[in-house]
Amino acid sequence: MSVLTKDVWNVSEQDFPSTSPIETQLGFLLRYAILAPSAKNSQPWYFAVRQNRIHLLADMRRRQLVQDPGHRELYLSLGCALENLLVAAEHFGFRHGVSYFPEPEDQELVATVTFARDGIPSPARVGARLSAILQRHNDNSVFRPAAIPETVRTQLVACCTEPELRIHLTDDPHFRRWIDALTLEADRTEFADPAFRRELSYWIGQGVFGSSRLMAGLERMVVSHVDLGEPVARQDHDILESASLLGLICASGDGH
Repeated sequence: MSVLTKDVWNVSEQDFPSTSPIETQLGFLLRYAILAPSAKNSQPWYFAVRQNRIHLLADMRRRQLVQDPGHRELYLSLGCALENLLVAAEHFGFRHGVSYFPEPEDQELVATVTFARDGIPSPARVGARLSAILQRHNDNSVFRPAAIPETVRTQLVACCTEPELRIHLTDDPHFRRWIDALTLEADRTEFADPAFRRELSYWIGQGVFGSSRLMAGLERMVVSHVDLGEPVARQDHDILESASLLGLICASGDGH
């Protein structure tokens, strides 16, 4: 799949083909799935629609061998695309069943989703709005100084419905300092590695961050030759310090 252009964001729920066969309707849902965030905007996915099923597959050609050798971020990106798909499906009245890695020997076939009409939103997605998918954007500026209401905290925790996952929310200053130190070390370590900078510059050159061709070329040249660890670390520190609340998502294992 090529890098997302501005045109793909021009999708309207009024265009849903309500009288078309289910395969056509599922194809429409994919217009929302591909708007998901992904590591370095690499969009490491592709889909296959088969009657009332959608197969989500990993595009291993778009993996990041230096930054993500264990494919952790690749599978997180695929999970974001899957969640977008399910939010859109429930909005348009589909119920669904997800089978993760249905063929264990095939690590590229990440999930198979079976759809049926006449569904109702699941409790975990009652507050998920289709419009939020279109409003999503990245913002590396600092946060506004606003407290997080307890009702919002409760909603965030309730989103974690998988039994092997849990989320911890905290404003503890010791935890903040610990995360800050880890982030600082990670930024410095990554940008000190020429292989990491080459890989990052490649993705920048693909226009993944929305820059013009000329600007992407200049950014690629700078990243490939300059260690930006310190300025990136300062930016991350400012973002972290401004956050009213930090969240830590934990899993019981380290599998896909």
